[in-house]
Amino acid sequence: MDKEDVLRERINSLIDNELLSVEMLQEATGIEKDSLEKFLFENGVKLSSDDMKDSQRRLRLFGISDCLIEGMKVPEDERVKGIIDVLVQVYGMSLKMISIKAFMDILRTQSTCQYV
Repeated sequence: MDKEDVLRERINSLIDNELLSVEMLQEATGIEKDSLEKFLFENGVKLSSDDMKDSQRRLRLFGISDCLIEGMKVPEDERVKGIIDVLVQVYGMSLKMISIKAFMDILRTQSTCQYV
């Protein structure tokens, strides 16, 4: 199994576990959705085809999958704490602001689910 097969397997595992979507990969890497879908779901398609020739995009694809795979090994409480730390330290959000935003998202989700 070559490195691209390993990458394909890892990304498909993330997608199967609903930790990643093709749309999220497209946004993060700049690789067209069609090219990503061909690479992920069609046998024999290599990263060097189509618009994946750009080495920066390939590196982002490898990097994102590695980060997400490693992140799965971290307990969920630690992941949440890490996200909160970034929001506070990097974006200057207060804990109160984060809790209000989270509460608003919960209310919005609940009101949307009532109509489904």
